[in-house]
Amino acid sequence: MLQSDLVEDLLAFTEEDKARLMLFLDSPYFQDGENCNRERQFLLYLLTSLAHPKEEERVLLLERKQIFKAIFGLKDFNEGQLNRLQYAAAARLRAFIQMEATGRVARKEEVDLAGVIDFFLDRGATEVAARYVRQLKRHMQQWGSIGHETEQKILTAHRTLSRFHITVSNQGKDSHLPEALEVLEHLYLMQRADLLLTLLNLEAQRGPLEVSSAPYVAAFFRDSQGARWFETETGRLYATALRMMAGTPEESQAAFDELMRLFIEYQEKIEDYERERLEALLFNFCVRHFGQQKYREHLLQFYLHQANKLTRSPQGFIRSDVFISLMRMGLYVKDLNFVRKLIEQCQNKVYGPDAPAMYHKFALAHLAFEEGNYLESLALLRTTRLEDLTFQYILRVLEIKNAYELGDHTMIESRLHAMRIALERDRQRRKSVASQDSIERKRPCLPPRRYEDFKNFHQIVQRLWRIATLPSKAGRQKKARRLQEYLQNLPSPIEAHWLRSKLGQLQEGALTVG
Repeated sequence: MLQSDLVEDLLAFTEEDKARLMLFLDSPYFQDGENCNRERQFLLYLLTSLAHPKEEERVLLLERKQIFKAIFGLKDFNEGQLNRLQYAAAARLRAFIQMEATGRVARKEEVDLAGVIDFFLDRGATEVAARYVRQLKRHMQQWGSIGHETEQKILTAHRTLSRFHITVSNQGKDSHLPEALEVLEHLYLMQRADLLLTLLNLEAQRGPLEVSSAPYVAAFFRDSQGARWFETETGRLYATALRMMAGTPEESQAAFDELMRLFIEYQEKIEDYERERLEALLFNFCVRHFGQQKYREHLLQFYLHQANKLTRSPQGFIRSDVFISLMRMGLYVKDLNFVRKLIEQCQNKVYGPDAPAMYHKFALAHLAFEEGNYLESLALLRTTRLEDLTFQYILRVLEIKNAYELGDHTMIESRLHAMRIALERDRQRRKSVASQDSIERKRPCLPPRRYEDFKNFHQIVQRLWRIATLPSKAGRQKKARRLQEYLQNLPSPIEAHWLRSKLGQLQEGALTVG
């Protein structure tokens, strides 16, 4: 008689389970996109044979050669072929068991052993459950990934193991209960830290939010003080990321170095969600510190990595902030071919507050400027509407640069005036936010650092334009040198490369405006 795990599993089935299995065998879920007719025939034969009322007949029907003959006809008996068929049928049966236990359709190679154990415990088949418990423990030893998905799997596994050991133990004691509680605490701290990082990232990109994150970050570290989670790889990653986002400038930069080190050390283990999350945080941190050479070098490495990833996966979607940062980084390093390819591949795949078409035109306007097509760039900008306040100011900056390159006196005066008014309104809104004005608090304003960046750009271009319109070559050169000294003392001026280029032209005596 066939003695196998598959038969033991079927013997533990209730009559209702068998009826539902019969329906499963005729459903598309059983096929799973493959030709599983032999597996279906094998399972039907076992169900029918096990239901035979006479034990002697059951024994004969379940002889290995008899089974092979029923499935393969007159072919010579092949032990290996029967074993392979039995293995494949068992995999499909486990997929059915998981569907019954969890309500989720599972592919045969993705069976949740915890769900299978619960299924057999519910039917009182503790010996069958014990076999799957041994498998689950072996699998747990191989779970070395870092992330939410693995932590959730570990928690589910410990809960199931606790239930199993309590079920089979007369004393009701189980070492897995404290382990399950500790994993639950780890998962809670991870989710709490993840939400805080979301809040901090929004503040860094869009300015102070209605609810400040500072008290919540302080409470997180206070409440979790001494937790073993901070000693885990996951805990170290998340805690370091929080310190990078919420610390003083010195603490943030030290935490950035540590997070980069950990990210490289753990990169083979980090799951997809955590990988993308941490990459985005590191990328945005580098963007905010673009004026420092160290972060520009890191940013270039991120840019090259993302460029390579997009080249290999053109079908993927991309967030608007990542798309625009990549586009601007590509222009900064003069990789116009990559920028064209990026714009083409992501034409309808950028997601954010605005329609993909807006980001597409915004990127095309930047590319047109780099190629010297200033009128084309301005035409694209006139029909571009972006919700994000920082992007709106980047658009204003590009308009001013186009007007300067064209030497259009009326246009540049108009654009500079419009930016000055916008910055003044932003300053007034920030004062209202500080005074808790209920109406103005709902209106967005720039982060303080970004406000200073755009304000400095406006003032420098205003001075640059005045110098460019001086009639005396000597006067232009003298004032350009003074402005150059001022520019060098600014920590991280935006558009520094373009500004230095224009100043260089003036120092050489070029007459920018006729």
